[in-house]
Amino acid sequence: MSAAKYSPPLDYETSSEASSFFEAGSFNDSDNETGYAPMNCHLPEAPIAVKGVIGLLTIIIIILGIFGNVLVCLVVIRRPKMRTVINIFICNLAISDLIYAVLGFPMNITAYLSFVWVLPSFLCKVSAYVPAVMSFVSTLTLSAIAVDRFCLVVYPLLKPINKTRCYIALAIIWLMSTSLTLPIPIFTDIEDYSFYFGQKVVICQETWPKGHDRKRYSIAMFLIQFFYPLLLVSIAHTCISVKLSRNVRPGMRGRDSEVRENHRRQRMNRMLSAVVIVFVMCWSPFNIFLLLHEFGVAVPCIWMMISQLIAGSSIIVNPILYAWLNDNFRKEFHRLLPFLTCLEDAMSVVSNKSTTGAVSGSNINGNIKRKERPTGATYLQPTAAESTVSGATPILNTRKLAVEDTTM
Repeated sequence: MSAAKYSPPLDYETSSEASSFFEAGSFNDSDNETGYAPMNCHLPEAPIAVKGVIGLLTIIIIILGIFGNVLVCLVVIRRPKMRTVINIFICNLAISDLIYAVLGFPMNITAYLSFVWVLPSFLCKVSAYVPAVMSFVSTLTLSAIAVDRFCLVVYPLLKPINKTRCYIALAIIWLMSTSLTLPIPIFTDIEDYSFYFGQKVVICQETWPKGHDRKRYSIAMFLIQFFYPLLLVSIAHTCISVKLSRNVRPGMRGRDSEVRENHRRQRMNRMLSAVVIVFVMCWSPFNIFLLLHEFGVAVPCIWMMISQLIAGSSIIVNPILYAWLNDNFRKEFHRLLPFLTCLEDAMSVVSNKSTTGAVSGSNINGNIKRKERPTGATYLQPTAAESTVSGATPILNTRKLAVEDTTM
């Protein structure tokens, strides 16, 4: 496109021509051979009421996201008993959501609502780089959690991941996430299209040398960052669910302890599965729209905006899942925020359910011999009975290694 080929509208803020120009999806300047520049969606022509609703939702998501994820990090950092392998992975998820809530989500929404980039120029690269990295970190962390759970439940005799290996895995996850997404900030910059419109139009966008390079990269990132990890997680959680659905035979711990332990592991698996399902539901529309955009399918900007808000809502849902579906996180949240009576009520309900299994150990008069206090350990740890059923005799050293990390 050149200035001779395009007559700029006088009122570009409300012009349908301007909207069509930005919703077209790409910009090719044959005169200066800048190559392929995918245009970002912008909605400056939206009514003030719509902008107000979007702004209010953005503020609510940011505040609740920061509050909830900071709470998760504080619980894991302040309480030594909470620094287990699974909780360290969960803390890593919270950190990635926290960074996205501060550095990615608000700037992306701001860019949707204006044709003029008003923030400092270096934040243009940050606003594109941070969401890509954090999305990568989240999916790879969920994959690591799924693999860890799969090995512990389906193959209980394998040596569990210790904290040292956990930190090494996290280092690899962050290294992969930051390196594989480097092309995004490299090819992202502020572009001035005022010459074509006759008005100030300065936007932050990716500008690639060749269109095919970006398409191949985007497809590869969709597969590596979204499709393959979630396929792995789905298979792992399906295998775990099948394993936990089997009847647990009485073993070294006794029938009542086995029932409670199996119940705790099932509850833990439900929480992790819920986290994965929420992540897929929140991020699938946005990723699908981006993929369609790469193939030249026109996606209305309002849909992109809604999908961006849905994706951002995931940062406030995960802490809620931890609070209601995990005993130890719920207890620690209530310790930090005692005024939240809903957490206390939820704990009493779970406590009553956990102690019902002790009734089968009562004497002839119906009095319970021993009322065990629920441990709240929801780590998916294999029991001695499962190890025996799998065809191998539990080894003392292996069991010792496994017991070291049995609490959430």
